[in-house]
Amino acid sequence: MLMKNLSLATLVLTALTAHSFASAQAYTGAAIGRSEQAINCSFAITCDSKSNNFKVFGGYNIDKNFSVELTYFSLGSASYSFPASVSAFSAVATPGAMVTSKVKQSGLSLAAIYKLEFNETFGGFAKLGIANVKEERTFYIPGAANPDSSSSFNKALVGLGLTYKLAPDWTLRAEAEKLDFGKGLKGTNFNIGAQYNF
Repeated sequence: MLMKNLSLATLVLTALTAHSFASAQAYTGAAIGRSEQAINCSFAITCDSKSNNFKVFGGYNIDKNFSVELTYFSLGSASYSFPASVSAFSAVATPGAMVTSKVKQSGLSLAAIYKLEFNETFGGFAKLGIANVKEERTFYIPGAANPDSSSSFNKALVGLGLTYKLAPDWTLRAEAEKLDFGKGLKGTNFNIGAQYNF
């Protein structure tokens, strides 16, 4: 049901954005940055949960202070390794082998945004929304086949950001986002990018 609601909201936002081109209410943009993926490394020998990320987004300004924003994001790739002997792979792996796993996370989010203008140039915003995250895991097991797994889940999204108006049509933005993955795992993203205001 949640995915159906997200899909419906996506269609509504797309329609609103297309309708708003003539009235200067829509915007689009892209950003790059760093992410710390929410992976459990408590049992790992090595763990690298940080990677580069990127996102593209489009939004609709409801009024001066409120907007709604749709984003596709990629959190990059994280990796960790652990002894096969302490996992379910112990029966199929070479004795004494280490298992390495790579994790890729990407997804789609929909958020409501509250904006404030500090002056004619600088502003700030806060966002609250929901993200559907797709997680792909690949395992490399010495002496055995390398299984893959894929799953998706919905999580809350919160964020804070700053904006700097370069021109009437162009705005720089920097933001920090938090994805709540539950079980004490938190995903943190930092981005800087630009948006074009139609």
